[in-house]
Amino acid sequence: MGHNRGEVGQNRYERNNCAFSPRGLALESIIIRTMHKILGLVLISVSVVVFALYSTWAILIPMRLLDGYPALQPYLGYFPEYKYTSLLPAALLASAVALLAALVVIVKMKAASRKKAA
Repeated sequence: MGHNRGEVGQNRYERNNCAFSPRGLALESIIIRTMHKILGLVLISVSVVVFALYSTWAILIPMRLLDGYPALQPYLGYFPEYKYTSLLPAALLASAVALLAALVVIVKMKAASRKKAA
């Protein structure tokens, strides 16, 4: 009685703004793209800072290029010893490979258990 087929149980506002409507999907897509851009910006910023710190630690400090700047002397104590310049990245790489391998094993185990259940 006076209802259109698409409006049964919903008013016009709910129908146009639900997640499955074209307008809702477009809004969701915009939000996801914005979140991806923000995440990318954060990751690039962190990478640049890490690269700058590691380059300072591995290149400038051993060459004593910063010794002529007395204002920087208090900050040079925050850097670890030079012998760790190769050990630290190697340890990080080994842990990243181990985590990736663990993830692959977990995914394969879950897929195998799903296959057995089906």
